[in-house]
Amino acid sequence: MIKSFTAVTREIDDAEVAVEEILAALEPQKNLLKNSMGIISCYSEFIETGVLKAVCDALPFGCVGATTSIASAGKETDRMMLTLTVLTSDDCSFETVKLPLTENVGSPLVPLLDRGGEKPSLILGYFPMLSTMCGDELIEGIDKVTGGIPIYGTTAIDHNMDFSTAQTIHNGEAFRDAVALGLIYGNVNYSFGVASLNDEKIRKQKAVITEAKIMSLSASMTKPRMTIS
Repeated sequence: MIKSFTAVTREIDDAEVAVEEILAALEPQKNLLKNSMGIISCYSEFIETGVLKAVCDALPFGCVGATTSIASAGKETDRMMLTLTVLTSDDCSFETVKLPLTENVGSPLVPLLDRGGEKPSLILGYFPMLSTMCGDELIEGIDKVTGGIPIYGTTAIDHNMDFSTAQTIHNGEAFRDAVALGLIYGNVNYSFGVASLNDEKIRKQKAVITEAKIMSLSASMTKPRMTIS
């Protein structure tokens, strides 16, 4: 069985205050079971100010995650917020891994796929936002190594149009070019669902959402014209 609980901080400048807020909400001495792992989602400026690293350094377990443009936990939602979800268990164990983007992206996982004869039951994946490589390629590379262990996760984004500060997170460090994975071993029961919009919520009328006209500039410049006066 895995228990989970969350903590948030909006303190983006003072690392000491942010750590105090997170630890006060978590109460690790009271709530943590034998094994734990953290999942972090935050506005990218938490990396620049050092708050992310300070929070992770203060935790007695590893963390993975990614930056985002807006974070939510419980009933709280905000752009400039750091959220920490803790998974903790007595009969499951966790491993956090950083995978550099190499030709064989999944190769660092090999020694972790048969840890004492036990393979991970589920993988939580956090992927970088890249213009040179898509997430499907990374998942395929990891899937070949793991032999089809389910992967559930997301891609790092941020508040910029070009995603210039979007980064993955592994144990307090942030990366533009690495995958962060959380491996879960043990008695894990999970299910995946697919949801779609109710037909009653879909408009039946056809409409133009975006319209554009394409004109050939070269053609208009080279086409001969005659003027008679």
